[in-house]
Amino acid sequence: AIRCDTNYAPPYYNLGGQLARGETVSLADGRTLTSRQLYIEAIRCNPNYARSYNSLGYELTKGEKIALADGRSLCERELYIEAIRCDPSFALAYYNLGVVFSKAEFIKFADDRVLGRRQLFVEAIRCNPTYGFFYSTLAADLGKKEKVLLADGQSLGRDMLLSIAKTL
Repeated sequence: AIRCDTNYAPPYYNLGGQLARGETVSLADGRTLTSRQLYIEAIRCNPNYARSYNSLGYELTKGEKIALADGRSLCERELYIEAIRCDPSFALAYYNLGVVFSKAEFIKFADDRVLGRRQLFVEAIRCNPTYGFFYSTLAADLGKKEKVLLADGQSLGRDMLLSIAKTL
């Protein structure tokens, strides 16, 4: 597919997802690329391709920055924020951003939402309520007697969140 259209993002993204860390692939045009470089190519082709920002963020280590084709240099959390900007319903980007946040951090989005670590996990659940790992991660973030309000209005504690996670 890349050979047919070198400006179409999904094949770069899909190929990047098939490579192990450090593995490379040789393209028909002679370039040899890593998964990171493939995700950057996908973003070059489509600057609103949320999945590529998210996957590129996942590839980085804490504090590491990577240069995009447009000259911006972003760290993992900035890449997750870009993924959310591109697709405000992308559950995994909210989850990943929550993972890199401390409990004391908050972010204000362009739509004026202010979310902390737990609210990011709640947002991931709102976007994809069928992924059990989101519930178990949120449960692990709670104290024994704490509860969290989900987007659907349910107030749940750790045990109930873990129970839901097991059924999914």
